[in-house]
Amino acid sequence: MNNATHNANSPATAITIEMSEMATAQARASGMSVEPMVNLGLTKREHFAGLAMQGLISCDLITRSTQEVAEKRGMNPADIIGLSAVEFADALLAALEES
Repeated sequence: MNNATHNANSPATAITIEMSEMATAQARASGMSVEPMVNLGLTKREHFAGLAMQGLISCDLITRSTQEVAEKRGMNPADIIGLSAVEFADALLAALEES
């Protein structure tokens, strides 16, 4: 992942659970390692990669050409599409950081 994408691991949605000070103190007193704030859901990178993957899979031409490349390389076509989707997500995050 490009170093310019500082917020790639930020949550894509604003679902945040914040523990009260008392609950945090009690958890720590019992020996648990806790963070007072927990973000749930997908990261921006995961969300954008999922959207890119949907687009790639929906295009018949890309699906067929990926199948051909995968057969030539002895790879799983899903792995190629998955890696490509992550590359597209990283490119989008980098572009958003620059703007």
